Amino acid sequence: MQNIGSGGTAVGTTIFKGGEEQIFSGGTAINTTVSGGAQVFNSGGSAINTVVNAGGVVNVLGSILTSATIKSGGTLGVGGLVGGVATSAIVLRGGFELMYLSGSGGGVVSSGGTFEWQGAGQDTTGVVFRPGAILLVELHVASGDVSSGSTEKLLVGGTQSGGAVLSGGVLVVSNGGTAAAVTISRGGKLVVSSGGVESGATLSSGGIETVLSGGLASSSTIDSGGTQIISSGGTALGIVRVAGGGRQIVSGLAELVIVSAGGEQDVSRGGTAEAGALSGGTGKVFPRSISDFKMYSPLGQLS
Repeated sequence: MQNIGSGGTAVGTTIFKGGEEQIFSGGTAINTTVSGGAQVFNSGGSAINTVVNAGGVVNVLGSILTSATIKSGGTLGVGGLVGGVATSAIVLRGGFELMYLSGSGGGVVSSGGTFEWQGAGQDTTGVVFRPGAILLVELHVASGDVSSGSTEKLLVGGTQSGGAVLSGGVLVVSNGGTAAAVTISRGGKLVVSSGGVESGATLSSGGIETVLSGGLASSSTIDSGGTQIISSGGTALGIVRVAGGGRQIVSGLAELVIVSAGGEQDVSRGGTAEAGALSGGTGKVFPRSISDFKMYSPLGQLS
């Protein structure tokens, strides 16, 4: 173990598996390479230019890390009750950065790199997500857009409130996650998996939502060119509106769906549509077995 105390500086240290570097208040580490070991910051410590290789762990607690590169298999944690700061951190493919409690910082998450928000109180305004980056949201409310080419996954207690999924972006609502009032833009995708909940999403032209088995979509709006796919075991309810040019494909359960003129609802074998209304729209049953399609349709066409 290497301990760096007040006024002390360590330069060019390499920490291998089982090794540990402790940086205390007033201590500084420069050009450190963490390869399987750990670099631990205590309150008031600092470091410049740390490289984290596979198996390496860096934990920044109430201290400052300036410039870091997290390579595949490496982990950077930033947080603590009094707040840790990591600036100019670059997360490469396979690398992982966790920001929790009062952590803050900036940098770049590259394609294939992963960044996780955990809890509330972080400041991540300086973090840039490149196409192909992965964002995990746990016990946290996110409100920004899911950028082009990026993937955002909502974990337990994770919420995406508002914002848009841009072209090439993917929003995945996992078990315990919630997406509320999100807009899926052209080329964007929303996937609701088992235990996930989507409420009030708007599927714009070219936007696609897929509700997998055990997933729930509520009060969605499917605009012209938008598509909602309810897979076997998935559920859509709470007044889903299919506008003209919109399409809902049902292999699971769809309740309270209103299909407007020019809109379409397709019910596959094993799919069920209940208590819906065709207001000039079209309902199609595949195969043509009315037992799979339970719908009150006073104005529309059932084929």
